This record gives sequence, C-alpha cells and structure tokens, in this order.
Amino acid sequence: MDGRLRPVPVPWQLSPSMGGLTLTAGEEQETVVTALARCLPDDHLAEIRVEFEGSGWALVAPHDGRDPLPADRYDWSGVPGAQQPGEAPADWFARQDALAAGGTHPLPGLYEVEASAWVRAVGARGLRHFVFAGHDRRVDVIARGLTWRSLGPPRGGA
Repeated sequence: MDGRLRPVPVPWQLSPSMGGLTLTAGEEQETVVTALARCLPDDHLAEIRVEFEGSGWALVAPHDGRDPLPADRYDWSGVPGAQQPGEAPADWFARQDALAAGGTHPLPGLYEVEASAWVRAVGARGLRHFVFAGHDRRVDVIARGLTWRSLGPPRGGA
C-alpha cells in the first residue's frame, strides 16, 4: 500500500474531461503544477497554479483516466467524497453536493498521501507527498507544502 489519501482542501476539482496538467520543475526553479479545474460554487472552468515549497522530488506518469489512484495501492478511507461500497450513484452525488456546500470540493483530484511509501523510500522525513489525478496523467510531488491561486479563465478559450 502506497499510503492513505486525504483531499487537499481547495474549492475546485481538476477537470476530469480535459487534459492540461503540466509540471514545471528544475534544479534552480520552483516546482509548479498548472491545470484546468472546475471551481465552486458555479462550476466555472479556470486555470489554476499550484506552487510547492521545499520540493526536491517530482514525477509525471500517464494513466488511462479511469483509475489513476487504484484502491489496491491507496487507502481511500480518508476521502469523504469517495463513493462507498454499495452506495447508489444518486446518493453519492447528493452526498458530494452536501460536502461541497462547505466550500471545498470533496474530490478535488489533488490529494496528500499520508504515510507515503515514496517519502519513506527517498528518506524525505518531514516532507509531504502530494498527488494530482488528472485526465490522462498524474503528477506526484514531495514538498514541505503548497500554495495555489487561480489564473482566471483558460487561455485559448478552452
């Protein structure tokens, strides 16, 4: 098991239907992820920028978009918005709406991996593992923390 997922409290969800997840990292520059997101409360599309503090590790990996963080590798018990076994879709959607009414998205597509196997493997004590589950790729970053901001409507009229 790679660790327990916990949603990062943000008022948006990475767009599940569009690509655009981009990692920028280098030896002498900050680690940044940009992405398209659906934002609460009105579901408008915006480009977001997430900046990582004290990052030393980052990677990008492709996936098919259906299961970027499989339950056999990640413990989803820390994600209140995840569909529960046997839960009817209508009940799940209603529960997500109730959770979103609090101002944070229940399934943001950005999670912290608690008790991360990757953090242990690289010996990065005191740092945190974040993972973005995008449309066709995922981005993992080990860092001290993060900040984010909206860049406004997507460039290019997406």
